[in-house]
Amino acid sequence: LGTLGDAYLNQISQRCTSWQCQIWGAGGRLRLMLSAE
Repeated sequence: LGTLGDAYLNQISQRCTSWQCQIWGAGGRLRLMLSAE
């Protein structure tokens, strides 16, 4: 699931502006951290 999430975030990152990518990246890391616990 982690690799799928990374691929999904990478697809989004290629289409968005830098500030949107930063928000998406931070949100994805937070969700991964929370789900890992």
